[in-house]
Amino acid sequence: MNSLQEITHLYENMVKRIDDKRINFYFNKTELKAIFRDFIDSLFRIVHERHNVKIISEKTPPNVLAFETLSEIVDDAFFIFVVRDPKDIVASLKKVRKRALEKKQSVPAHVKNLFLSVDCVYEHFKAGFSFYEKNKDKTFIVKYEDLVNNPGKTAKDIVDFLGLPLENGMLELDGLGTSYMQERAANVDSVFYTKEEVAAKAIEGSSIGRWKKALNKYHAGFVDLAIKDITAQSDEKIYNGRILFALYRIHRALMKTGNIFGKLYQKAILSARF
Repeated sequence: MNSLQEITHLYENMVKRIDDKRINFYFNKTELKAIFRDFIDSLFRIVHERHNVKIISEKTPPNVLAFETLSEIVDDAFFIFVVRDPKDIVASLKKVRKRALEKKQSVPAHVKNLFLSVDCVYEHFKAGFSFYEKNKDKTFIVKYEDLVNNPGKTAKDIVDFLGLPLENGMLELDGLGTSYMQERAANVDSVFYTKEEVAAKAIEGSSIGRWKKALNKYHAGFVDLAIKDITAQSDEKIYNGRILFALYRIHRALMKTGNIFGKLYQKAILSARF
């Protein structure tokens, strides 16, 4: 399972089949929702029972794309939306592309070039902030930079939102989480992470501002311009990357087009390297 989104996609498809009167003989929407809620709960119940874990964090990034449907299935759930400087995210995706090429492995579609990487960040941010605006009572936004620079206060804010007590061990590297990550690190062979990146380690800020070495000023300015509408950032002081941003707006339009020109472009952009 890459993310809970795979489960929500199945749920959404089955809801459509009920609407089409194709499977409503077996269950209605209320019953289907109960089935999926129990299924999702069972995935984590195994870990709870096997390791006596009380709190589990499922932090796969694409989960944010499933917030809306997850909220429908598990209507009493709370959601933590972690945001980060989009330039640092794009810098990380650039590392993934480089690592894939070095390993001579298939390059994931969303990191094949700058535009597709920004598309990925844009869609995740858009989904998260859109969900937050409609569900502020059950959604908490955490800035990654705050978590790194002030972990104690940020952790306190999170547990207060969830109605949980702050325990001393929450910020310590010990127990099941650390042993699991060390075991995973020993076996990792991925374009997404190195063994060092997977291994559990203390909170530190080396990943903050990494874009300054990975992106030139035009690419950095372009990323800020592309995401500014979602983050409510003003573009008055963003001088670089405006030509790239103009081209990107054309790109976005063509990616949504279903005509022959759009389809040709969508095929071509997957082969572009920049």
